Amino acid sequence: MKASDEQLVFAWLLSLAPDHDPAVAAGNLVEHYEGAGRKASMPSLLNLLSEVAAYPRERLLRVRSKRRRRR
Repeated sequence: MKASDEQLVFAWLLSLAPDHDPAVAAGNLVEHYEGAGRKASMPSLLNLLSEVAAYPRERLLRVRSKRRRRR
């Protein structure tokens, strides 16, 4: 059975060291593969990684702190 792109990204996220920002790592991968001209061969996977890259820790902390203020 072949893993879906979502499963691959999730497994990759789980494999990262706790001190490594997933957004930075995902951005690096997207940049590498787009720069190598490989975007056409895996657009769905790179789109998922781009979503992860859009939410660095700083942005997630802002979202989390806003949610806590509402209580």
